[in-house]
Amino acid sequence: MAILIHGGHVVTMNAAREVFAGGFVLIGDDGRIASTGPQARIPDGFEGERLDASGMIVLPGLIDASHRPWEHLLMGWPGAADPARCAAAESMLHDEDVRAAAQLAAAELATGGVTTVLHHVPGAATAARLAAATAAFGAHGLRQVACLDFAATGEDLARHACNVSDPLLRLALSVRSDPVSICTGAVDEAQLVRAAALADRHGLRLFTQPGGRADEASWQAALRRQGRSAITHLMELGLLDSRWLIEGLDRLGPADLMLMLESGCTGVAQPLADAALGRACTSWTALLRQGGHFAIGTGGPAASCTVDMVEEMKALVMVQNTLNLDPTAMSAEAALEAATLGGARALGLLDEIGSLEPGKQGDVAVFDMRAPHFQVSHKPVSTFVCCGRARDAHAVFVGGRRIHAATAPARHDDAALAEEGRARRAALLARLHGAAA
Repeated sequence: MAILIHGGHVVTMNAAREVFAGGFVLIGDDGRIASTGPQARIPDGFEGERLDASGMIVLPGLIDASHRPWEHLLMGWPGAADPARCAAAESMLHDEDVRAAAQLAAAELATGGVTTVLHHVPGAATAARLAAATAAFGAHGLRQVACLDFAATGEDLARHACNVSDPLLRLALSVRSDPVSICTGAVDEAQLVRAAALADRHGLRLFTQPGGRADEASWQAALRRQGRSAITHLMELGLLDSRWLIEGLDRLGPADLMLMLESGCTGVAQPLADAALGRACTSWTALLRQGGHFAIGTGGPAASCTVDMVEEMKALVMVQNTLNLDPTAMSAEAALEAATLGGARALGLLDEIGSLEPGKQGDVAVFDMRAPHFQVSHKPVSTFVCCGRARDAHAVFVGGRRIHAATAPARHDDAALAEEGRARRAALLARLHGAAA
C-alpha cells in the first residue's frame, strides 16, 4: 500500500541536498519513493496510508556499515580491549548463541532508525550458522549484508552462499590483510587474490582491517618485517579498488589515505568503540577534507555498550572536533551523510538507498523531535545529531514496509530476549574461564 509521510522536516540527501521544512515523502505501492517536496506539492487525490510527521525529522534510513551482533552477549565486557580474549570468545560461540545475539541486535537496530546493516558472521560460517545469523534480521524486515570471514568459512560455502534469493540479503567477504596476519601466515597473498576473484564474480564487497587488532608492539614488529602497510600491499597486488570497506584508520598514514582516495574505497568509522578502546584518530577529518568516502558502523557493544547510530554520529562530530582542536572539523551534516549516503556507497547500494528521491527504495526513518531533550531547534539536523537518540525513532520503513512504529506493539518480547541473552552470556563466560583454567 502507498504511504504518504507529510508535515515533517524532510532531509532528502539528494544531489542538491534539498531540505523541505513541512515537506512530504510519497512511497508508492511498489515500495519505492514516488516523489518528495514541500507540503504544497502533495499530489491531489492521494488514497492510501498517511503518517503525520509534524514536529519530526524525516531521513533516509540509517545504515550501520559494520556490526558484530555476537558482542551483544558481552556488552561492557572487560575483555573487549584484549584482542586475544575477543578471538577466544568468538571461537567458542555456538550457533544458538549467534541466533540469540542476532535477535538482540536486530530488535535494537530496527527500533532505532536503522534500515540496513552489514553484520559480521562470527567464525567459520557453516550453512546453519549463516542461517542463524541472518534469520533475525530478516524477521525484523531489515536490509542486510552478511559478511563472511573468507579464511574461516572457505571458498566453497562462500560461493554457494552467493546464490541467496532473498532480495533484502546480500553477502560480503571479510579478509585479513594486516601485517601481523601476513607475517604469521594466518593469510597469504594467494588467499587475498582468491577472495577478490570471488567478489568479482558475484559482485560482493570486501571488508578488511588493515591495522589489525594485535597489540602495538606486535603490529610494529610485523610492519617492519613486511616493509609495507596493508593498504600498500593490496595496491601492489592490484586489488585495491572501490569494492573495499576499510575499518579502522588509526594505524594508517598519509600515504595510505592517499591510496584510499585514489582507489575510491570507503573507510568505516566506529567512533564510540574506537574511543572506548583508545584508538581514535584524526584521519576521518583528513579523509573528509580531501573528498574521500567514509561510512559509520556501530562495531559491537562489548566495548562501547551501545549500538545507537545517532550517538555514533554525535561521537564522530565531537571526537573529530576535539582531536583537531577545531569546532568546524566535522559537521553534523557530514556525520549524517556518512550514516546514509556513505553507507549506501560502501555497500554498493547507492542506486537503491541512502537518499530520499524518486525511484529509490522507500527506506525511511522518522524521528520524533517534540520531546523536551530537543529543546528549541534552530538547525534541525544539528539538533537531531547532537540531542537525539535511537529511542526517538517514531516510524521506520524498509522498501515501503513499516518495520517499526513507536505506537504499535513490539515485534519481540524484550524480557524474553534479555533473559536468553543473559543465560547465553553466562554459559559463554563459563566456557572461556574453563579454557583459561
